[in-house]
Amino acid sequence: MAHSTSWSVVVIGAGASGLAAASTLTQAGHDVVVLEARERIGGRLLSAPATPEGTLDLGATWFWDDERHVCTLLSGSGLGSFPQHTTGDAVYQDAGGVQRLAGNPIDARSNRFTASAASLTDALSAALPSGTLSLGTPVTAIRTTPSSLAVHTPSSVIEAEHVVLAVPPALALARIDFGGRLPADLVHVAEQTPVWMEPW
Repeated sequence: MAHSTSWSVVVIGAGASGLAAASTLTQAGHDVVVLEARERIGGRLLSAPATPEGTLDLGATWFWDDERHVCTLLSGSGLGSFPQHTTGDAVYQDAGGVQRLAGNPIDARSNRFTASAASLTDALSAALPSGTLSLGTPVTAIRTTPSSLAVHTPSSVIEAEHVVLAVPPALALARIDFGGRLPADLVHVAEQTPVWMEPW
């Protein structure tokens, strides 16, 4: 039988946006839980050990100067960055093997994370109160009740005053049953919103 808990805010998704939202809400005095379907944090940020001294970013790799929120999060977390190397040819690997492009397709100054992209979500997660993060907890449905929102997972029903969806809109529509309560125009926009690297 599913058990029930109650929180002021449920954040769905433990990527950078979800963890940043949880951090801000927690600092403002709200009782917050973050539900993440996967067994890891980071969302599209994914870094793997490459050498004893460093990591390889497999998900998002760089960010741009005009991404103010990323810059603010880095600064607030005490993390650093450096300019992306742009001279010479671009090299990447796909299913066909290693590919080389003459020149570099990046047409604007971009930056890399000094430690790794995942260091950002690691720092955000570490700053949250114990018990805030629940991994391996996919949200299956959200329903309104007379006094709150009911967030359904495979093993629980969580009551919340507010819900923050911090996942790609199309993914939320595909995985979460909203009971037909979302406005048609919102559903249309969510379905049509492209998300770079959505499979990550």
